[in-house]
Amino acid sequence: MKKTISILLVLVLVSAAAFATPTIGGRFGIKYTYVYSSGNNGVTAGNRNYMTLTDSSDLWSIYFGGQGYQYSSYSAYATLNIDKILATAKITLPEEMTLSADVGVNSLYAGYAYIDAAGSDAWYLPLATESTAPIGITVGYKGWSLYAAAGLEHDKKSFGLSVSGAVVDGVDVQAAYSQEVNAVSASFGVDIAALAKMDFSLSAGAYAELYFDDMTNNLYVGGLKAGFDKLSAYSEFVYDSGTMSLSGGANYAINSMFTVGADGGISDFSDVANNWSVDGWVQVKMGKVASRLYASNTKVEFRTQFNF
Repeated sequence: MKKTISILLVLVLVSAAAFATPTIGGRFGIKYTYVYSSGNNGVTAGNRNYMTLTDSSDLWSIYFGGQGYQYSSYSAYATLNIDKILATAKITLPEEMTLSADVGVNSLYAGYAYIDAAGSDAWYLPLATESTAPIGITVGYKGWSLYAAAGLEHDKKSFGLSVSGAVVDGVDVQAAYSQEVNAVSASFGVDIAALAKMDFSLSAGAYAELYFDDMTNNLYVGGLKAGFDKLSAYSEFVYDSGTMSLSGGANYAINSMFTVGADGGISDFSDVANNWSVDGWVQVKMGKVASRLYASNTKVEFRTQFNF
């Protein structure tokens, strides 16, 4: 019943959008993969395809779609900017304070302050899963953010909190607790170049998840990113549920259209011979369309993505 109410709320906002002039945005991508060892090949949808509708006054936005770590295989939820809605009624919050709510069909996760060196965007502690019909509230104040998520289904334990912000310019931190999985997460990101006033980019960070019911599921991540002019590189170490992995790579932007790069890594140090990889890739970006061709020791993959 609670989930039905959430879906109806999203549909009401969709109906309202028909009489407004919302901004439409989103992303759609596909990929083709061929695996050498098996000869298997096929076309699949790109990761986290989605569409958004945003009110021209920025009072609300609606999200459709999405898949991967942060979003469930299907999602339809609305974000209500309560502070701006109240302002239309001439009710103002304290200076530098923001307030918003997420409601709909979607799992809710804590964010992270980690620099995401390898770009996997995988570091999210679940606070309230979709089956609990969750609602999330975000309170922002002077650069800090408190996110509270709770499931509306009474028969499921589902509650979580996440706090994030900048300790000083260039140092971001985050911490979260999830009742649903009985775990905590913590992360930080440091812009070393900004703090040391370097003429090239350099940042470091770490992320951790601790599961109190089964510590063998713990996750630890550390990464480093650097860049100079058109060249950038990264390195990342991951210890996930007892499995250690290491990856690294570099890329060079030839111009605004063409970028070339190479990556390598070991996905499981307990069996290096069967879990190493090396790849090279080239990316072509034309306007809102980006296409990338990968060739590695295990497969060939072509991805194309359209942002609108």
